[in-house]
Amino acid sequence: MSGTIDANVGHADGGELLSAVEGIGVEAGSAGKTIGVFGESKSDAGTGVWGQSDSASVSANAVFGSAHGGGAGVFGTNAGGLGLNTGGVGVLGQVQGISGQGVWGESFGTQASPNGWGPDGVDGISHSSVGSGVSAVNSTSGDGLFAQSNGGFAAFFLGDVDVDGRLSKAAGSFKIDHPLDPANKYLYHSFVESPDMMNIYNGVANLDGNGEAVVKMPDWFESLNKDFRYQLTSIGAPGPNLYVAEEISGNRFKIAGGKPGAKVSWQVTGIRQDAYANAHRIPVEEAKSEKERGLYLHPELFGESQEKSIAAAHHAGALKMAKEGNAKLQGVKQVEWTCWRRMGFQPSRNGWSKQNGNSIGSED
Repeated sequence: MSGTIDANVGHADGGELLSAVEGIGVEAGSAGKTIGVFGESKSDAGTGVWGQSDSASVSANAVFGSAHGGGAGVFGTNAGGLGLNTGGVGVLGQVQGISGQGVWGESFGTQASPNGWGPDGVDGISHSSVGSGVSAVNSTSGDGLFAQSNGGFAAFFLGDVDVDGRLSKAAGSFKIDHPLDPANKYLYHSFVESPDMMNIYNGVANLDGNGEAVVKMPDWFESLNKDFRYQLTSIGAPGPNLYVAEEISGNRFKIAGGKPGAKVSWQVTGIRQDAYANAHRIPVEEAKSEKERGLYLHPELFGESQEKSIAAAHHAGALKMAKEGNAKLQGVKQVEWTCWRRMGFQPSRNGWSKQNGNSIGSED
């Protein structure tokens, strides 16, 4: 095993890329650990490693980490104060200015990692039954989570989804493997929708010797619903005299006027009147806010450009980010190459090589 640590002291005033502390660890064997930079603080308010950049350029980095193997470019861990419940974090990102991102994750990979993940901008995993893999919270009136895709799904959920609030969408359906050709086709059905918060109930009633039937609904029926509507259809023979003899009362209604022993298909609808529905009625028509006027949910359907989308108004950087993806990829590579060259490495057929023969990673 061999290892080298090179350290320089300098100051970055702009222009040439400098590092106050710079280190590289080279491990020739397959076992053991080599650390490029190590920082430790035993003070209650201390910092193990501190990085600071005073440049206004978006390309200036206070701390830069790069991994050319299966490891992490930057790894942070919190040991919990030797088992204490301190509430600490492994990696904390904050922005104290008027703009910026607390944590930014971006991937330019094109295939899954050996562990089966990615290439993902950010992965979050929780091993606790009371935790979340990723938690998104906005303490003001903005969005808690914004997701966008230029070709795939903006979000893909594998499992049940619970929405404890109002859900708005342009369209909806179920999607299943086609019952007649499950290996090669999907089957879709659209949702049934109405301008009201409507519930639909149906069934088949068997008429008695008098051509009548009492249909019993669940005990909660009248507590949940109001403004009932009825439909009756005779099965097997005409039923021109069918009618609702008694409307819903005591969670039941009565059918009469049918042929004795006949079957009747019935349908009842009701409008929700539970506490949540009464407090959060869905508006049928709503004026767009001042910020959204002149913009569209789907501008392409009205002959407008994506700059006229409401998504762009809420998240101005989203469209720009999608357009500049390739340019950013080249910019990231350039920063990385500059860092490797500063540490004495040169591009080679096998990646980055130093004069002593050590080789790390790949130029790609």
